[in-house]
Amino acid sequence: MTGYLANLTAELSANIDCTLLTRTDLRDFALGASDIEAVCDVSRRGTTVLSLARLHAKAYVIDSSHALVTSANATHGGMRRNWEFGLAIEDRDDVDQIGDLLLSGFGASHQPQTWGIHDLEQLREPIRHFREQLPPVRVLPEFEASELPVLTINHAARESLMAGLPGWTQLVLQGILALSNGDFTIQDAYSFGLHAAAIRFPENKHPREKIRQQLQRLRDLGIIEFLGDGSYRRIVGSDDY
Repeated sequence: MTGYLANLTAELSANIDCTLLTRTDLRDFALGASDIEAVCDVSRRGTTVLSLARLHAKAYVIDSSHALVTSANATHGGMRRNWEFGLAIEDRDDVDQIGDLLLSGFGASHQPQTWGIHDLEQLREPIRHFREQLPPVRVLPEFEASELPVLTINHAARESLMAGLPGWTQLVLQGILALSNGDFTIQDAYSFGLHAAAIRFPENKHPREKIRQQLQRLRDLGIIEFLGDGSYRRIVGSDDY
């Protein structure tokens, strides 16, 4: 997500409903592959922002009348300068099907997460700290998820990240960072999360569901990776542990 798309949406009438499906990996933002300010801008103007880990598709849907499935990113280079390839679709049934696929995360096993403007703005400081912690890398126009570096953050970055997350997400992240092994399972998350949740959120009647939600949130932030069959890997750690 860049300023180019944010500027385009700014030209739309206020009564037009917009939805953006994007990645919210903190390392994307820290490396400059995506722009947190652009995401905040479109959210502030009323766009619904959804996140999906490892998203790489480029599809654009307008009403139920037009769709573009293409290799082009929503950047000035992708739309105006580079040689790209895409397919424009005007059949309403096909357009609706593409729109449904987009909103459902293109068949991903988990539903895209919704991000409000407050949640997005809270990521600014963690991103700044992440940028300071990143090792030198060659600047690329776009980073694949697999190319993003594994990262160990210092105390200041960890505290900034914690401060920018809701209480349930903080609870699960604290447990994950404290694990001695970077690989863990959903049962490990329940082991530390259910006990902590009983103390911190005693009124909640569905702690397992909340823990699973936070694991997806942390996956979309690029802090953990889902390996399949209830297994995860921590890809951002803290030198406090």
